[in-house]
Amino acid sequence: MLLSKRGVVIERTPIISLIGDAPGLDAVKLADGRLIEVAAVFTVPKTRPASPIAEDLGCILENGPTGPFIKVDTWGATSVSGVYAAGDAASPMHNATVAAASGVLAGIAAHQSLARA
Repeated sequence: MLLSKRGVVIERTPIISLIGDAPGLDAVKLADGRLIEVAAVFTVPKTRPASPIAEDLGCILENGPTGPFIKVDTWGATSVSGVYAAGDAASPMHNATVAAASGVLAGIAAHQSLARA
């Protein structure tokens, strides 16, 4: 595994506290009581939609590595005609730049669908 060759350790035990003076970080305390000195921590949080509106409308959701997201096509169209989604709600990759770009595409597609109607 490439990460282990670089000295990266993947720890699956939950972290219960961060130790150090912000913005620094000296160690983490794990749920099993261990204290591990660290230079950096990367987490993969679980996510979920902030609202049930997509499900209420009948949109299909997919499971991503961090949680469910709305299934959309390239232009942000969902499985429900006339309903578009964008941003983190419609992507397994959470990134502000990607979210903003998907919003632009969904906006264009929604505008075009209204202009054709």
